[in-house]
Amino acid sequence: MKEEVMKRIIDGIAGLPTLPTVLQRATKLLQDPDISAADVGRVIVKDQAIASKVLRLVNSAFYGCQRQISTISQAVVILGFNIVKNLILSVSVFESFSYDSQTEGFDRYRFWEHSIACGAATRVISRHLGVKDPEEAFVGGLLHDIGKLVLEQFLNEEFVKILRLVNERGVPFLVAEEEVLGMGHPEVGRSLAQRWNLPPPLEETIAYHHNPASAEVELKLVSACHLADVLVKAMGIGHSGDDFVPEINKRIWEGLKLDLKTISGWLGEIGDEVEKSSSFLTLFKEEEGGGEVAQTDT
Repeated sequence: MKEEVMKRIIDGIAGLPTLPTVLQRATKLLQDPDISAADVGRVIVKDQAIASKVLRLVNSAFYGCQRQISTISQAVVILGFNIVKNLILSVSVFESFSYDSQTEGFDRYRFWEHSIACGAATRVISRHLGVKDPEEAFVGGLLHDIGKLVLEQFLNEEFVKILRLVNERGVPFLVAEEEVLGMGHPEVGRSLAQRWNLPPPLEETIAYHHNPASAEVELKLVSACHLADVLVKAMGIGHSGDDFVPEINKRIWEGLKLDLKTISGWLGEIGDEVEKSSSFLTLFKEEEGGGEVAQTDT
């Protein structure tokens, strides 16, 4: 059963578009030590849909820039290439999975609300845990449940059965997945991460956000996402498919020497960051073509 399910998932994922060429080209450019922000900007603006959305996001409250950024090259200079690169990745993911859900009982908008909040919370927690790239942490939190969208899109009949189990028996989504499919969304999401050739830390975050102690590449990043998922669910932000608030992994709790006072001290900062991250939802619920056209860097 598990092998058959995975084959259907992999076949479906193969039909999804790869990450945009603009991201691949821009990343390759950065291997040249003599490359300039203008060079990177000229590559990115070749995809106007992505470039305009990136510009709108860098000018949102989430990044807190003191002045208006009007070109991609300015964004690279002021925010750094890693932030711009991760924004391109985030935009691409939203465009790969449209907002409109055809599945009764699954609200795609509230799913993204949970995911974006989890990204914002992961960003905050990662700073406190000393994760080297908080912006990558945001993307990890954003994508942690992406396997659920793969299931909804390519195994919809089974996905509906999972929702029914969750609602009728009150079991966690992951438990219902294991019962129906013999696997869960973390494993499914990992297949998509491999298809998209995501960096190992992001792949691990998707694969192990329910079991962070299994991470080998970036334990603190995966732990930050695990904690963020628990806290965002406890705060009732969005809806990822069930109302179950999981327990914090005991090994992570003890290994990172966490306590309730420490966690409570993060909540105000997380709340502020989540509020600022709403700009992502505002942007992506708009119809295509509604944004500004990005300016060129020439």
